Parts: sequence; C-alpha cells; structure tokens
Amino acid sequence: MDILRRKYEDLIAKEADIKKDMSRVEGQRKRPREDVLLWLEHVETVKKQVTEGLLILEEQFAEQFPDRPQFLAAADISW
Repeated sequence: MDILRRKYEDLIAKEADIKKDMSRVEGQRKRPREDVLLWLEHVETVKKQVTEGLLILEEQFAEQFPDRPQFLAAADISW
C-alpha cells in the first residue's frame, strides 16, 4: 500500500507542476500541446480508478473483518 501511496503522491505532484506551467503559459497566449492535455485527462482517469479501488478494498475489509475499525477511513486518498 505504501508503494501505491507514493506513486499516487508523485502523480499528483507532477500534475500540479504541469497545471502551474500551463497557467503561466496561458498568460503568454500559448496553447498547451495536445499530448499534455491528453496526459492530464489520463491523470484524472487514474485518480478515479485509485479512488474506486480504495473503496472496493474498504468494502472487502469491512466484510472480512466486521469487528475491526475502518481499513482506509472511507478511502481518504488525501494521504
């Protein structure tokens, strides 16, 4: 789980850097490259998949261990 968390945090950091660069470039009236826009769309898809995966893990944990506390605290991926 730590590897997933670290990879997710790296992805979010890279996304933030690219969005910051894009906003700076917009001030210069330049359009972002198509591959950058596609990558950002892909990041959104990955974030959604991670969230859904964590929710599934949470449900499975609750089914397996009903007397235990929440596994991921309702899939809080703000880590």
